[in-house]
Amino acid sequence: MKREFLQELGLEKEAIDKIMAQNGMDINEAKKGVEAMEKELETAKETIKAFQKETGEKSIEELKKQLTELQGKYDTDVQALQNDLQQTKLNGALEAAMTKSGAKNTKALRGLLDMEKIQFQDGALTGFDEQIEQIKAENDYLFNEPKSWGQRHTGTTPQKDGVEEAFEALNPHLKFD
Repeated sequence: MKREFLQELGLEKEAIDKIMAQNGMDINEAKKGVEAMEKELETAKETIKAFQKETGEKSIEELKKQLTELQGKYDTDVQALQNDLQQTKLNGALEAAMTKSGAKNTKALRGLLDMEKIQFQDGALTGFDEQIEQIKAENDYLFNEPKSWGQRHTGTTPQKDGVEEAFEALNPHLKFD
């Protein structure tokens, strides 16, 4: 997951940092699994070499059978790692989407989502938007209220508070428009 992708979603820097940290931990866990699989593959290769030395004692059929079993185990492990990586991508995208939606507590929100309908394909999250609108309507307390731009952007003169007045009194040469 790239930081630019999250920035394009309009997430705040703090949220992006948290998401990237979590994503980094998930990727590191997946890398550890890949390293374990690579070690198993190396062990399997060494086993095959040992069997090749013993070919005079074992039949070729036995060796082929053992090779097939090891290849099957390797393929199963690779598929499991690919599934884990896909799940990690889904979790990262889902966390980013929940944060962008203004969720106060993403864990509580996740409990209300039907995860079987949410998928991460081709870099996009599908099935989330439909659910989040319904959840917002039924459980608005789970979401932050949208921040308004305030009076400064409406064209009216804003009211000054005591801090601004004191600052202007101490710094009359500074002009703020």
